[in-house]
Amino acid sequence: MKRLGASVNVMRKCDECQVCCVVKAIKEIKKPAFTICNHQCSLGCAIYESRPVSCAAYSCSWLSGMLPDNWRPDISGILIDVVWDTLNLYERKPGALIKVIDGKRVELHSNQGSRIKALITVVKPKQIVVHSYNPVKLSLAILSVNCRFVSLCQCAPL
Repeated sequence: MKRLGASVNVMRKCDECQVCCVVKAIKEIKKPAFTICNHQCSLGCAIYESRPVSCAAYSCSWLSGMLPDNWRPDISGILIDVVWDTLNLYERKPGALIKVIDGKRVELHSNQGSRIKALITVVKPKQIVVHSYNPVKLSLAILSVNCRFVSLCQCAPL
């Protein structure tokens, strides 16, 4: 497993982080992306023992030990997972990762840009998909990857 950072603790627990319970879509219970799960409670999942298979099988890159401690999704503002050759980035809240300029152009926030570039050098994905939520619409930005920079190729509403 590729890792970012030298001292990564792989024996992790979600604890109070419940970002995936909000940003991920869960087909088995018809939960759309970027909505609070009906089963989410202050202690985590109210149906944890009988939760859907997709929830039980899911492990974000931080939980898997791929990322340093300060990249935990509720702390960093980004949930990260890698599926095959695609790096998926989910905003924890509107504007945590990207900013929309004039309703058309999308840019990575400068404080997240260096983190993402560091991650790209380790993961070496063929594409990056930013799952972004803003109060008006859910949008998907597909970024191309170059060894030195990340540039926006396409932004389309879901």
